[in-house]
Amino acid sequence: MFISFGLNGTLVDSLSLKKIWNEELPSFYSKKNSVDLEEAKKIVFSQYYTARFVEGDIESSWDNLDYWLERLGLASFKKDIETNSQKFFRIYPEVKDALQLLKEKNSLILMTGVNPELIELELRSTGLVNVFDQVFSSQEISNSAKQPRTFTKLLEILDCSTDELFHVGSNYERDYLFPSSVGIVSYLMDRGNHYKEHNEFKVINLNDFIEKTRLA
Repeated sequence: MFISFGLNGTLVDSLSLKKIWNEELPSFYSKKNSVDLEEAKKIVFSQYYTARFVEGDIESSWDNLDYWLERLGLASFKKDIETNSQKFFRIYPEVKDALQLLKEKNSLILMTGVNPELIELELRSTGLVNVFDQVFSSQEISNSAKQPRTFTKLLEILDCSTDELFHVGSNYERDYLFPSSVGIVSYLMDRGNHYKEHNEFKVINLNDFIEKTRLA
């Protein structure tokens, strides 16, 4: 059986990436340009806003670290992020043990919308780099955030049928509705219990996922 996982909010704390964009890049900008941190945040955040809402959809580069370091004139700080990446990324407590259990009987796939460079950084920083049999970014296989066609393409790549693949992820639309729409059994990872209604395809952590699917 194949099991595909989302990354942020599913395995890695969803606040991890926000630390880079909302704290580290403004801090680097402050240091380089000799402005106070609050002013640096205003400048950096205005660039985020301009890129997203004025220049149009830049989805393929939105979480591209090299793109933003270059745009903000901070390319020299890339090594700092790589060196200190372990302090940014935190996996949820049960993740490593649960993945090892699931790996005994299944092929583990990472299927995320994150930029490929960041995927590598996150996996290396969290000790998950050798856990997955295959790693995919939707930016590579469907040139977009996760869409129904992303999961159709994933089935083709894995050469498997819908009843041979489970998916679990934290985005209601992209990790639950979209894969479900092409016939994949999908589970919504709802760690914060935001979706209060009872749903047999909602899980609160990977142990809950294992209990519901009996895949380990």
